[in-house]
Amino acid sequence: MCGIIAYTGKRQAAGILYEGLTRLEYRGYDSAGIALSGGQRICCVKRAGRVSAIADALTMPGNCGIGHTRWATHGGAEDKNAHPHVCGKFAVVHNGIIENYMRLKAELADMGHVFSSDTDSETAAHLLEAYYRGDLLEAVQKTVRELEGSFALCLLCADYPDRVVCVRQKSPLIVGAGADGMLAASDIPALGACKKIRVLSDGEIALLSPEGAEFFDFSLSSLPAAFTDNAVRSVAVEKGRYAHFMRKEIGEEGRAVRDTARAFDGREGARLAADAGLFSRIYIAACGTAYHSALTGASLLEEALRVPVTAETAGEFCCRRPLLGRDTLVLAVSQSGETADTLAAGRLAKKRGARLAVLTNAGYSTLARLADYRFLTYAGVEVGVAATKTYAAQLAFFYALAAFLRGGRAAFLEKFPAVHKKLLREEGRIRRLAADVASARGVYFIGRGADYPSALEGSLKLREVSYLPGAGYAAGELKHGSIALLDETAVVVAVVTQKRLKEKSKNAVCEVRSRGAKVIAVTPFSDVPADAVLPLPPCPQRYYPLASEVPLQLLAYHTALARGLDPDRPRNLAKSVTVE
Repeated sequence: MCGIIAYTGKRQAAGILYEGLTRLEYRGYDSAGIALSGGQRICCVKRAGRVSAIADALTMPGNCGIGHTRWATHGGAEDKNAHPHVCGKFAVVHNGIIENYMRLKAELADMGHVFSSDTDSETAAHLLEAYYRGDLLEAVQKTVRELEGSFALCLLCADYPDRVVCVRQKSPLIVGAGADGMLAASDIPALGACKKIRVLSDGEIALLSPEGAEFFDFSLSSLPAAFTDNAVRSVAVEKGRYAHFMRKEIGEEGRAVRDTARAFDGREGARLAADAGLFSRIYIAACGTAYHSALTGASLLEEALRVPVTAETAGEFCCRRPLLGRDTLVLAVSQSGETADTLAAGRLAKKRGARLAVLTNAGYSTLARLADYRFLTYAGVEVGVAATKTYAAQLAFFYALAAFLRGGRAAFLEKFPAVHKKLLREEGRIRRLAADVASARGVYFIGRGADYPSALEGSLKLREVSYLPGAGYAAGELKHGSIALLDETAVVVAVVTQKRLKEKSKNAVCEVRSRGAKVIAVTPFSDVPADAVLPLPPCPQRYYPLASEVPLQLLAYHTALARGLDPDRPRNLAKSVTVE
């Protein structure tokens, strides 16, 4: 959540910061701001709204600055709560949560400090000002020792007009070296021009200057200035011919599935397979869309390994204190590799002596660096807040891993791009159905067996981007209470792809229709008694969860458009959930 960026170098900073913020806007779009230092003063422009609201900041002169795009946690989406926060000689941008800010704020207020926002973040700027006695790093050191929680900070000091200080503690921050200066940002897309990067670790401070960077721990001991190649620097984040990133990224799923299957790490798979006999139980911990992929993955891995495999939401996994030890494998799944709850689950697993496998789309992420076994999806950068192609890539990984553990390969994944093209040809039909869905009072998704995770994910997608109330259910559970929600104002989307469960699923469809609800079936079968059908092309039974997600995503996308909404910027949501 929240995107932060910093630059110091030979070029005018405002344009670089503004472009970086547009690339980070998927992390939060409640407000935006830029601050530049120079001439022993700090100039700042910040406003509620999207990055475009601060376009006039492009005229600000200066070669050193910081920027921020906000997802609101403490304090509403108002001008006063936008970052950067300025106090005296300091300006600060922050990603994370300062958990002890109320105590710090009260202590600072007793010292005469006057606060202008409702945020936790402003306390960092006031602490810096309170501790500053002419030594910048000393003030930073004393400040970070006071802060509790998670924080990535970039800060300016008017006395150091070409310097930026960056601090990381449990929130992502990456330093990049470019041809004409140094940058830092929350995520790789904002560092596209940098040939070299360094992912800061927890407890690290970076001091950036136009000439380079120095690194320190929180005791201000020097650290090696080691950089690695930026493998993502040529990435494009433009929408091209599409109106929205969500639709563009749905269209890229065939490639994402094929590339993830082709790049499956057999050496890492072999390491995991060699140790598989040690595990008496496997947990898969994930959140949101990744959790839904984990539900499918749990079934596939349990079948392949013949040991109990349980998918759990990462936050609840930590809360319930599961039995963990050397005979346990925890597989943590996160698109960004920075999801706070999933990171907590991974750290808990390591602390209790379990082995940790990780699946992420970001090999440079915090979660990836915790792993005993590291696996990657190859979806490419995903900008749309609602996960689409990363979900497809996660499913592809689980199919590939399960096949590998059985001694084979998931050959269908190579053929999926052709199936994907056939699925996209139904978009016109989906667009017409979306008009009916958009006017429903509630939309409910049902599925049995392998179709149940698809129902959960289809419902989540629709809620995320259309704001229509609803839920996903195991089809057999609908009549145990929730069928009371159904009448002629409701729509039910039934995912029916499993041949052995088809008759039971058809019974659920009949029960729904008898209550007056309209039924849309997503199915390869011709005899499901629905009001409308989104047909699926033939494919092997086990792969229908991969095929069925495409029409479900398109239905969510077109329903959002029918309701006049921007599916790329759903309210209250951010792409990467880096706070608990």
